[in-house]
Amino acid sequence: MDITQLLLDLGERAVAILRDHPASLLVAISFIVGWRLRKSVDASQILGLKAQLDALKAHVDVRNERLLLASDDQSRLTRGIATLSQQFLEFTQQIERGAATAVLADKASKLSGTIGNLEQANSTLGSTLTIPSAGLRRVVTGKEA
Repeated sequence: MDITQLLLDLGERAVAILRDHPASLLVAISFIVGWRLRKSVDASQILGLKAQLDALKAHVDVRNERLLLASDDQSRLTRGIATLSQQFLEFTQQIERGAATAVLADKASKLSGTIGNLEQANSTLGSTLTIPSAGLRRVVTGKEA
């Protein structure tokens, strides 16, 4: 039996089934429509998930860049604190050696305040290196935390 005969035989059987059971055509059409509809829904869900993934990747890239910049800023602040601390130590030594005390004491007080401000700024910057995940939650769920 060749393939042509097989296909003709199969077609005749299908026609006979549809003739004897007309509701089976409706079932077959419903099945095909449902299958195509499901395929369409799946495709749109996949596109939506890909869009979310792309948004998350962009979000992570921005956060990583910000963390690198903040880390560089913190390194500069740390070096600045070390330099100011050394200058303050030298300055207080000048006071102890008898330099013009009133002038040096005023400058030492200003240096001390600057060091305190830098230390506070450095601590604040360090705490900002840990970014809360609220923005990430907003991208994933579409809702604010």
